[in-house]
Amino acid sequence: MKNEKVLVCMYNFLPYNDASGNIVAKKIYNNKKEVDVIHNNLEKTTDNEFYEIIKEYIDEDILLDTPYMFGYWKALKQFIHEGLNAIINITNIMVNILRFIVELCFLFLIF
Repeated sequence: MKNEKVLVCMYNFLPYNDASGNIVAKKIYNNKKEVDVIHNNLEKTTDNEFYEIIKEYIDEDILLDTPYMFGYWKALKQFIHEGLNAIINITNIMVNILRFIVELCFLFLIF
C-alpha cells in the first residue's frame, strides 16, 4: 500500500491558540508525517511560534474565511461547504471527501 497523506479538517487550528488545535498540532509534530490542513480564520489570539514549528509538516495549508461563531449551525455549515470545495480543489479522490464527512459526523456526535 502506498504512503498516503493525512487530511486534517479543523474549525480551529494553528496559528490560533486553542486547546483542540494545539492537541492535533502536537500529534502532527510527533508523527513527523506530512499532512494537508483545512481550517478556519478565527478572530482569536495566535501562537505563531508553534505554528512556525509545525509548518514543516504541512503541505497544503488552506485557511478558510467563514464566519467565526461556535455553536451556530449556519457558520459550521458554511465551513463544511467551503471545506468540501477545498478538498475537491486539492484532490479528486472521493475517499477524502467521504473521510471528511465521517469526521464531521463524529465531531457532531461528541457535542
